[in-house]
Amino acid sequence: MTDVTVPFRAGHEGYAVFRIPAVVATGAGTLLAFCGGRVTPARPTPPGAP
Repeated sequence: MTDVTVPFRAGHEGYAVFRIPAVVATGAGTLLAFCGGRVTPARPTPPGAP
């Protein structure tokens, strides 16, 4: 059986959005999840913007 959790949810924990999530497994098999949180939402990127 696999447990599923959502560690980063927009609008929770004082952050409007979370960006660039990552998960890393240690040599011992522990999973570490991290990302950047933003208090204010990012502006939408216009189509075709670099």
